[in-house]
Amino acid sequence: WEMVVDLFAGAQSLKKGVRGKQREYVPLDKRGKVWSHAHQGWVRNEKYDVMKMTPEETVERVREVFRGRHGKVRRVKVKLWWASPDCRTFSKMDSMNEKHGQFREWQKGGGRQPKREGKGELTEKGRRAHQADDMMRRTMEVLDWVHQLKAEHRQMTEGQKCKEEARLGVFLDFSEVEVALENPTGSLAEQKYM
Repeated sequence: WEMVVDLFAGAQSLKKGVRGKQREYVPLDKRGKVWSHAHQGWVRNEKYDVMKMTPEETVERVREVFRGRHGKVRRVKVKLWWASPDCRTFSKMDSMNEKHGQFREWQKGGGRQPKREGKGELTEKGRRAHQADDMMRRTMEVLDWVHQLKAEHRQMTEGQKCKEEARLGVFLDFSEVEVALENPTGSLAEQKYM
């Protein structure tokens, strides 16, 4: 079996590229049910909130989803871990949107930071940008954990992998995983946590 994990799956646009008999697609999103234009109907995501789960709990959630669908003891090669977080507050177009209020403003030496009012209070859109920064920090923690698992699993012997498979019921093998972060090149690339 091979697996693709779609973090912040939303309308599951990535799913159309995941084909194959023994290829599992695991969509994780805060919204359990989303209308998808690409699929011309409602799609169901596995409920997941990056702000409420640790990276380790995230991987365990993916294991639970697979176990719930297939039940048997298996080894699954995680081939792609895709993350497409909300990018509205990082858009290049934000700086041009003075009429409707901006999410971010230029700060000396710090790139584009959440928008503040005269006394230093965050504006409503500035609060949303601050929340997006928190979400991205957590997302980066998850992606860092996936990279760490990749390094660990590359060092494991076949015997060690078999033991883990027996112990866990479903062994998610990260040794060949590719990690992708989808986001337009805007102020996200300028953030210190990137």
